[in-house]
Amino acid sequence: MRWGMRICVASALAFAFAGLTSAQAASRTIVYIGAADCTPCHQWEASYQRSFAAKCAARGVKFRAIHVATLRNIREARYWPADLRPLLRQFSDRSGTPHFLAVRDGEIIVNVHGISRYQRDIATLMEPRR
Repeated sequence: MRWGMRICVASALAFAFAGLTSAQAASRTIVYIGAADCTPCHQWEASYQRSFAAKCAARGVKFRAIHVATLRNIREARYWPADLRPLLRQFSDRSGTPHFLAVRDGEIIVNVHGISRYQRDIATLMEPRR
């Protein structure tokens, strides 16, 4: 994706999450998928999770964390809460952690993995609009 398009996509996604009323925010969720055997997951959890979850809460956006056994299969349904299992049909990634999904009205609108992609594509969703 070209840089200009990436900025437009990021802006559109930020708009989808920013400046929401509490009723609108209730339909927005960020899902974090971490694995027990994932060193970057442990780093993200130690460095970012608490402050990011607080930003989500301050904006009325749900933050959900799913912890699976291995980064080799993040889609193993037994680790997913029943209410989030329908998301498994919407993405095919079996690996790639730490993994993040931005969900609006039950539909995944962002699907990324890695700390750098979190910083670029997910953390920015909770930044105030300018």
